[in-house]
Order: sequence, then C-alpha cells, then structure tokens
Amino acid sequence: MADEDRLTRMEEVVASLLQVAREQTQVNRQQDEQINSLLQVAREHNQVARQQNERLNALAQSSRESDERLNTVVELVRSHDESIDELREAQANSERKIAALADAQIRTDEAMANLSNKMAELAAQQAHTDERLDALIDIVRESREGRPPQAS
Repeated sequence: MADEDRLTRMEEVVASLLQVAREQTQVNRQQDEQINSLLQVAREHNQVARQQNERLNALAQSSRESDERLNTVVELVRSHDESIDELREAQANSERKIAALADAQIRTDEAMANLSNKMAELAAQQAHTDERLDALIDIVRESREGRPPQAS
C-alpha cells in the first residue's frame, strides 16, 4: 500500500500543482490584462505628451512671432521718438524765427510810424514851401507888371 499511498499522494500533489498552475495562469491573465491596460494608458499618455509637445511648439512659435512684432513696435516707437525730437527742434527753430520776425515787424512798424511822421513834416514843409513859392511868384509877376511889391 505504500505504492498506492505514494501514487495517491502524487496524484494529490499533481492535482495541487495543476490547481496552482491554473491559479497562476489566472493570475498571469489578470497581470497580462493589467499590463495591456497599463500599455494602453502609456500609449494614451504618449499621445497626450505628443499633443502637448505640439502645443508647446506652437506656443513657442507664437511667442517668437510676438517677440518679433514687439521688436518691430519698439523700433517704431524709437523712430517715432526721434521724429518727435526732430519736430520739437524744428518747432523751437520756427519759434525763434517767428520771434525774430515779430521783432523785425515791431522795428518796421516803428520805422513806418517815424517815416509817416517825417512825411507829414515834409508835407507841411512842402505846403509852406508852396506858399512861399506862390508868394515869390506873385512878387515876380508884380515886378514884371511894374507894380512894387506889397508887404505881407
């Protein structure tokens, strides 16, 4: 009976081993499913990572373009500032010239007033000269006509 006991024991061991093998196979299947699930998650993660990299690259490109536009704006502002400085200088120069013209106009007005006064004096003197000339002409006429000059 020892052989039969051994054989029974061996059958029990083989049955136990088969049971363990089945359980291990079941565990392996569950682990395979988990691994496949993890692989799917990893694939999805890689896809998301690729999309994020593409978005980051697009953002980086957009940032570079924004920097270029900003640099252009900065250059335009600098150019504008230079133009404004030139305009301020031109305006200051124009104001100096206008002030000089105003001074010249004042001097011209004064000279014109002085000239008007002198012309009035000259007109008065001319009228006086005309009166004296008329008197002289009268004297000369009277003397030609033989009349003695009259006292005025």
